[in-house]
Amino acid sequence: MEHNGKVLLFKGESQYDVLRFFTDELDRAFRALRIPTVVIDLLEPDALSRLQRELQESRFLFALGFNGVGQELRIQGESLYDMIRLPFVAFYVDHPIHHDSRLRYAFRYQVVSFVDQDLVDFANAHYPGKFVVFIPHGGSADPDVRDNPVPIHKRSVPILFAGSFQDPDAFLQSVNAPEGALRQIKSIAEIMLSGDHVNIRKATVTFLQTLGMGEEDLTPDLFPIMRLAELYFRFECRKRLILSLSNLPVTVCGNGWEQLKGAKKPLNSLPAKSFAETLRLAGDAKIFLSIAPFFRQGGHERVFSAMLSGAVAAADRSGYLDRILSPGIHYIGYRSTDPLGDLLAAVLEDPDKLQEIASEGRKQAEANHTWTHRAVAILGAVKEFLHRL
Repeated sequence: MEHNGKVLLFKGESQYDVLRFFTDELDRAFRALRIPTVVIDLLEPDALSRLQRELQESRFLFALGFNGVGQELRIQGESLYDMIRLPFVAFYVDHPIHHDSRLRYAFRYQVVSFVDQDLVDFANAHYPGKFVVFIPHGGSADPDVRDNPVPIHKRSVPILFAGSFQDPDAFLQSVNAPEGALRQIKSIAEIMLSGDHVNIRKATVTFLQTLGMGEEDLTPDLFPIMRLAELYFRFECRKRLILSLSNLPVTVCGNGWEQLKGAKKPLNSLPAKSFAETLRLAGDAKIFLSIAPFFRQGGHERVFSAMLSGAVAAADRSGYLDRILSPGIHYIGYRSTDPLGDLLAAVLEDPDKLQEIASEGRKQAEANHTWTHRAVAILGAVKEFLHRL
């Protein structure tokens, strides 16, 4: 695909401005590749008139929106992208079950990407006929931090976790669902909690088998139950891990942590911050913790963002991370059965080792896991899509 055109990027609503920040990252990445861009903010009142003007005046290579934002634009009932033969890349950062309606919206010039290979497989099984690819998360860092990272021994936050929390049982009680559905939600989540290699699809199939059913019975009717089970699983994982570390100097940043009961000592809790503010905080952290066991064949952006921020990433091991990173060299990789508290306590006593891991991780992320690298992967996916048309 020759780069004699622009890339059209869409912005929409996003909690903590995360997806809007990612869009800005891709904007800078494509420009670094000498590909001009146009960013349309769909929250602006003149967004559609500006889009119309840009489409009339410019030639575009493709359009892109995180989690599919911007894909449903139509002209006289026909997809805008089919009408003008412009590929649209829907870059999803969550499981398909959280975006069912958008994934059911089909048009010919549609490219779909996920940040985990398991999610690609799920999408191919439940949304057949789409062009679906695996493109991992990219890492981000505050520009000043990235250019001049503070040495580990001068950082003031020993362990940082950024993310919201809700007590899992309180979360279930808040769900307006029949008692039978609540039991299903908890049963599926408990199957996921039983092992490091059990994703939401496998857990749901295992649950169905206890009822004398099989994988063919995993239909979209179950997606609402699966969504809630995955959320319960996330909160329970965060609860268990943070409690296991609560005798260490952990700082949590996000909403809801006042609900956590049973900590060995009071947590240092900060209110939720924008994504940009969180990245600045990461620049003062020695260890930046990622709790994302729902990515079994992918990785959370926190892993690469920690590295680019000069911190040590501590993250759930996954098939993908095991292929691209070496635990103890590029990051601290852990499984649910590992004594993570002991591992972190020991490494905090060895600042030279921490600095060594942080430096190696930063080199690896700069060489392979920035949004510029993801921009190149997106260009490759669009080229392959057009070749297959």
